[in-house]
Amino acid sequence: MRKKVRNFIEENHMVEKNDCILAAVSGGADSLCLLSVLHELREELGITLCVIHVEHGIRGEESLQDAAFVEEVCRKYQIPCKVCHCQALAYAKDKRQSVEEAARKLRYGLFGEAAQEFGANKIAVAHNQNDSAETMLFHLARGTGLKGLCGILPVRGQIIRPLLCASRQEIEEYLDGEGREFCVDKTNEELQYTRNKIRHRILPLLEEVNANAISHMNQTAGFVTEAVGLIQELRMRASEKYVRVCEDGMHISQGLLLEPVMIQKETLLGSLAEAAKNSKDISSVHVQQLLE
Repeated sequence: MRKKVRNFIEENHMVEKNDCILAAVSGGADSLCLLSVLHELREELGITLCVIHVEHGIRGEESLQDAAFVEEVCRKYQIPCKVCHCQALAYAKDKRQSVEEAARKLRYGLFGEAAQEFGANKIAVAHNQNDSAETMLFHLARGTGLKGLCGILPVRGQIIRPLLCASRQEIEEYLDGEGREFCVDKTNEELQYTRNKIRHRILPLLEEVNANAISHMNQTAGFVTEAVGLIQELRMRASEKYVRVCEDGMHISQGLLLEPVMIQKETLLGSLAEAAKNSKDISSVHVQQLLE
């Protein structure tokens, strides 16, 4: 595992010497593996480590026990640790969001604050290949373009994901071999959450079709990511050629219609997002209306 993760970190240029890495540790198998491997690699990579644990206020005493467990592990490793408490249920209700979405937003906001406090320039989270496959299926079911089929990216800004080279099974086998304990979040078994349905019902069926389904899906996500990169490069060239920003708005030449349809749509999508200063609520319907 150690060698595999190190190679993946180097392939994706995740860290540089003297980086300070904030590891997000929930106490579960994935995050304990992340912390353990980064701790083993810290001298080889020339990095320093610090930890954040977010307690979402959802599971009561059990959640507080997880926080204490993470603090104890960090004391053992002699790694600085910050425990943050929040109320995801109340936040979700106030913002009219799902608990999953609310917890994620709160969590990443706290990650950013802790990174500033510790002086960390990278934030390591413990997503693995299973998580990426789940994300692909989630996006595919809801409707998505090519970007939604990229799965989870290894690097996004200051966020790095060193465990995206490993499956959940590999992670648990590693922890078992090292004799390391980890926490179990019972909410991960509850099927009212969409991701849990994908995790416990759909992915196992796909693995019955092909035992390497998760690995193959991640490989495909890599191919799609490369394709998206090429499309974005062509979109930028088309924007430079056909799009002009003026005082009275944005002018788009009809010459754009000579480009391949995908480049037309991507260029219009980029122009709409630039004009709106936000791409969140822009869909294929708006692009098609503009194209027409």
